[in-house]
Amino acid sequence: MTEGPHKRGFSIIELIGVMAVLAILAGAMAPAVLRQTDRAAKVRETANLSTMAATLTQYIIRSNTIPQLNNADPATDPNSWAQVIGSEMTMAPASIYRNSRGFVRIFMIDQSGWLAGNLPYIENQPPYGVMTAPTNCRVMILSTIDTALPSTLTNYPSSGGQAVFNDIWSTPYGSLPTNSIWSGASGYKGNYDDLLIQRINLDPLFHRVALVNGDTNLNGQGYYSANGGSPIAVPGGGTGFNAYHLDGTVLGLHFTNRVLMYKEVIRSDISRIFERGIWRDEIGIGIVSNGVPDFTVIAAAFFNAPSCPGAQWGATPRGVSDALGAFMYGYATWASENICFTNNGYSGSTANNNYGKFTPEFAMMQSALGAFTGANGGASLFNYPSTAVPGL
Repeated sequence: MTEGPHKRGFSIIELIGVMAVLAILAGAMAPAVLRQTDRAAKVRETANLSTMAATLTQYIIRSNTIPQLNNADPATDPNSWAQVIGSEMTMAPASIYRNSRGFVRIFMIDQSGWLAGNLPYIENQPPYGVMTAPTNCRVMILSTIDTALPSTLTNYPSSGGQAVFNDIWSTPYGSLPTNSIWSGASGYKGNYDDLLIQRINLDPLFHRVALVNGDTNLNGQGYYSANGGSPIAVPGGGTGFNAYHLDGTVLGLHFTNRVLMYKEVIRSDISRIFERGIWRDEIGIGIVSNGVPDFTVIAAAFFNAPSCPGAQWGATPRGVSDALGAFMYGYATWASENICFTNNGYSGSTANNNYGKFTPEFAMMQSALGAFTGANGGASLFNYPSTAVPGL
């Protein structure tokens, strides 16, 4: 019987050599793999912090509330910021309190700014708004991907306070904060690339609202409210007041009897004036001292009146206004092209003598368009541009 070729296996020495080569390769590749893993973790954590900042801002706008700063573990304290952000993101608060590597995140507010002594802040409680412009409403979220943050930060602001905040806020990328809490036995053992700082400035969330009562002992005081709260009187005599409100606040403006006139959502700085019993967005005739209603009051009553069921052609107050505006525009266009309605080189008594029979219409149109100013060198009707007429 013929035997086949002998099959020889690896010797012990050969196996040891292969394992040594693999160990060398693994040792060479491990740091690169770890660095790549850390970079991926940093990218994820940077995105997470950005989302948390946006969520906190969203919560403040939606609720018109800035919660009291609390770095406590949400498992033991339901009022922590981790709890607020987690609820808004529909995530477990524990995943906000600690990052994916198990390190605690720290929330901080600027102790020199308005936030430090005014939290929690709620917009629907009188007096509404902030009387002076909020400044330095700065917030930070700190995180790390390699080693724990300094333990004393968990006691902020009692641990270092404003100096610590300023040091971290102004730390540029590529370096670590210089405050002493970052060194020593309880300091930070990581490098600058492991520390993540999310800065949030809440100053732009506040908008200035100027309310003025132009009725001096005439119709009484106008009232205002925020987010459905109780109406508060605006001081009379044209003084009024300024207040700063959070973005998204629902401002209510009320008549003298506290009945709501209208609501608006505050998205920017605004000013409103109470004149002749109603709120306006611009000054009409200034502070008044008589009780004669003006056209705006009459027009408002007309527009707010119910439609007449038997009105011809289904006319409504708004439809009547639109039709009248179209008529006035056509009338003004015709008049501007008619020699009888233009001075056409005549002036004074000459114009009146030649075209006297048209003077009533001329005066009517001049009165109707008197609020407009010319823009084309006096070539249009009564030196007012006809393009302005549709705005009546």
